[in-house]
Amino acid sequence: MENSKIKKLFILPFIISIASMICLVWQYKVFKETIASKDAEIYQLERTIQEKEALLEEAKSELKECKFNLVYAESNNWNLRNKNMNLERQEVIRKREDFFNGN
Repeated sequence: MENSKIKKLFILPFIISIASMICLVWQYKVFKETIASKDAEIYQLERTIQEKEALLEEAKSELKECKFNLVYAESNNWNLRNKNMNLERQEVIRKREDFFNGN
């Protein structure tokens, strides 16, 4: 009878240690999967950042082009205003000449 109790006392720690090892293996597997999942998320975020940076560079390039076009349009606007003012002056001069010439 005592042998039976002694065997049970030795078997119980053995079963507990086996169960602990199984739990450790399971935890290792879960942690490994979690790390792999997080690595995949990080990779996806890095790709998203690279895509956003590429879009930002493209937008900066387009903005520079728009600024250039705006400066060009403003320059053309000033040129047209100057031409208009010159035409108005010429018209005033012509009217004065016509007035003094009797036309």
